[in-house]
Amino acid sequence: MLYETILNEQIKLGSKINSIQSKINELPEGKLIVSRNGTRRKWYWTDGHSPVYLPKNKRALAEQLAHKKFLKLQLDNLLQEQKALSQYLKHHNSEAHQSEIQFLNSPEYKEL
Repeated sequence: MLYETILNEQIKLGSKINSIQSKINELPEGKLIVSRNGTRRKWYWTDGHSPVYLPKNKRALAEQLAHKKFLKLQLDNLLQEQKALSQYLKHHNSEAHQSEIQFLNSPEYKEL
């Protein structure tokens, strides 16, 4: 029973992962860097090289990049969870699972 629950959860995780990956692909390239200058915050866009200042009129781009960063954090967590479930299923004894199913379906034990 636990085995099926974990298999179902793994399938759900796979669809969530695919959904988040497609959302990430729709967002602009690059990363957002937020720095503090006194009491103000400055936004920078980077593609891995030198950062480029984003003026406040580019707020929409900054919001998209912030959303992308949030989605990537969610994706990392889901991938870790999927890996943990895979490891459990890999080490789960499928013969023990089969004997559990046979026991539950056995007419002699079913009525008890």
